[in-house]
Amino acid sequence: MKNELYYQMIYFSTAIIGLTIEGVEEIVRISSRNNAKRGVTGLLLFHEGRFLQILEGAEEVVDQLFEKIEEDERHTQIDVILTLQSRTRLFSQWSMGLKHLSVEDINQLDTEFTTSGIKSKFANTPHVFLEMIASFVANSEQ
Repeated sequence: MKNELYYQMIYFSTAIIGLTIEGVEEIVRISSRNNAKRGVTGLLLFHEGRFLQILEGAEEVVDQLFEKIEEDERHTQIDVILTLQSRTRLFSQWSMGLKHLSVEDINQLDTEFTTSGIKSKFANTPHVFLEMIASFVANSEQ
């Protein structure tokens, strides 16, 4: 449906000590399969033990999925930083994409990779943050 609104949720969390890159990739493989069944798309950014995840889909479905995410013991300090409604999905190509961020990547994002950094800079313009992430990911894949 063209007039359908998608709910977008962005949250930060901290990986448990000992979670490996292979463990993160396994999370993405399983999430990708499960999200495709639910009609959820999104992206997982990972940097120095911190996750930033963007989920897109029907609000009820995203909320139910987030409840499961909160119960996952592989991360802690889960904090929703932004939510919004949109007529378009920014990450429609992935049921769950993964991007490992380098220090250079963080510098390009021009904000601290923290809950407070993103909240303070984008609290009034969450769509700008999402569009910036989508553009950043698209440009980094070229």
